[in-house]
Amino acid sequence: MKISVNNLIIMFVVLLLTALFDNLIWAFPEQDFWIVLGIQLSIALVSISPIGSFFLRILFGSRKPQTRDEIERLSVLFNEVYDEVKTQYPKIQKNINYYIDDSLDINAYAIGSNTITVTKGSLMNLTDEELKGILGHEFGHIVNGDTALQSFLLVGNTVFWILWVMAKLIQLVFLAVGIFMDDDFALAKFFGVLSSLLMNLVFFLVQCLLLINSRVNEFKADKFSYTLGYGEGLLKVLYILNEMTLGQKMTVLEKIKSSHPNTVERIGSLERILINDEALA
Repeated sequence: MKISVNNLIIMFVVLLLTALFDNLIWAFPEQDFWIVLGIQLSIALVSISPIGSFFLRILFGSRKPQTRDEIERLSVLFNEVYDEVKTQYPKIQKNINYYIDDSLDINAYAIGSNTITVTKGSLMNLTDEELKGILGHEFGHIVNGDTALQSFLLVGNTVFWILWVMAKLIQLVFLAVGIFMDDDFALAKFFGVLSSLLMNLVFFLVQCLLLINSRVNEFKADKFSYTLGYGEGLLKVLYILNEMTLGQKMTVLEKIKSSHPNTVERIGSLERILINDEALA
């Protein structure tokens, strides 16, 4: 699986931050620290494998297609787009499959190393051209390695979460002891404040990196769909999504937290690409 440079950088930073957090909390001896780091790397590798994809499908509620429309219509469109991707990117993995999400929203998403999921709402309301547009977009996420980053973050930080929970449990033990031994109460409070501050700092840094990176990746996936020849279909879907959200004002905080750029910004970017292409033709 190819992984773009920006996604590799994010993976490295997240791994470094979590390893640093683990070391600050537990003060590992050098040899134990490298063992923990090795475990984190191992879990990260598993997370971007088909095993990680399996767990993510369970987490997201993606199921295998069952109805005639899901099997016959969508398989034809999916295979057409997949063949075009293979033509332009021969090294793409050969085991990518499509799944269904029973949500009635118009949406699709790529997860793990081999999964693209289309919602029932998209299948019921979009034309073939529009469906190919969003499928091209999701293939772009896989080709660029965006889904590898997603898997790494959702599955690959298991060690980080386990150690944090253990730290909290030990903190509770200190607090319990402090009820009977006043000398230990200050230590318990200090441990609690330190772990909370470090955790919040890691969360803040990672969240900022992810939001910026996610928005950049959306524009790249839009452009990828265009390079496959499905830009017009994707543009129509973006206009549909924009009309569905008209009148829904987002607060400044909601805009900051959003992992996707504003739909009109994506429309404008894609239209500029299409206009430039027409001018060069």
